[in-house]
Amino acid sequence: MILWDFVDEYKKKYGIVNKRGFFTVLYPIEDARAINEAYRLGLAASAAQYTTDMELAEYAVAYIMNIKSEEVWFWTSKLLGVIGDKLDSYMMLNSLYVLSGAKKI
Repeated sequence: MILWDFVDEYKKKYGIVNKRGFFTVLYPIEDARAINEAYRLGLAASAAQYTTDMELAEYAVAYIMNIKSEEVWFWTSKLLGVIGDKLDSYMMLNSLYVLSGAKKI
């Protein structure tokens, strides 16, 4: 499953608002599972955005879309600098690439 498949799944699951050709998925703010799915999608999109290697992007996205919810919260908090010191995004994403098995240390 590629990233757009997950976007389509979430659009159907939560509904969308389409304004001038841009859509917004309506994640319910009171639903922790929905928010986790939004963070997961954002984290996967970040991992795919910052690599020029398609295979690396595919491994990273597959890894992120299958990790536990707690890991999504952890990595997202690190990427956004919510908990503790904000990590260099490049270093944090490289850690995810290594964990996905696509990149060697």
